[in-house]
Amino acid sequence: MLTLANLGYVMSDVASDGFMVWIAHREPIQKRGKTQTLIYSANKLRQVFINLLILVGFSGLMINCPGYQPDPAIPCTTDPRIMSRTEFAPNHLLDWCYRTCLDATFDWDISIPDFALIIAFINTSSIPFYCRLKEERASKEHVSHFLQSFWRQLQRRAAWQVILYSMISH
Repeated sequence: MLTLANLGYVMSDVASDGFMVWIAHREPIQKRGKTQTLIYSANKLRQVFINLLILVGFSGLMINCPGYQPDPAIPCTTDPRIMSRTEFAPNHLLDWCYRTCLDATFDWDISIPDFALIIAFINTSSIPFYCRLKEERASKEHVSHFLQSFWRQLQRRAAWQVILYSMISH
C-alpha cells in the first residue's frame, strides 16, 4: 500500500513541477519567481512537518525497544534474534519484554497504520484545492507525433548524456 502511495507521490510531484514551469513561463517579469517561491516554501514546510512527525512519532517503545510488549497478558517471545537485541533478556527471562529500554525517547509512539492515516488525511484535505483548479482545454496530440518528437529529443547529446549519467550513478 505504501508503494502505491509513493508511486502516486512521484506522479503528482512530476506533474506539479511541470505545471510550475508552465506558470513560470506565463508570469509577468515583475512577479516572476514569487509563485515558485511560495509553492516550494510550502512544500518544504510540509516536509519539515512530516519529518518532525516521524522523529517524534517513531521514538517510542514499540519502535525502539526490541520485543517490547505493552500487554502483560501476552507472554514474552523466546525468539533468540529478538532477545539478543535487548539488554533485559539475559537477566529477566520471564518479564524482559515489559520493561522500558533506554533507547526510547518517549513512552508513547505512532504505529505504521496510524502514520498512514495521518498521511491519508493530509492528502485528502488537498482534494478541495484540486477541484478548484481551472484548466484550459488543449488539443490532443497524436501518439505518433509525440513519439517522434520524443525520439528526436533522445537523440540530442545532452539528453543521452543525462540518461547515461543517471543510469551509471544509480
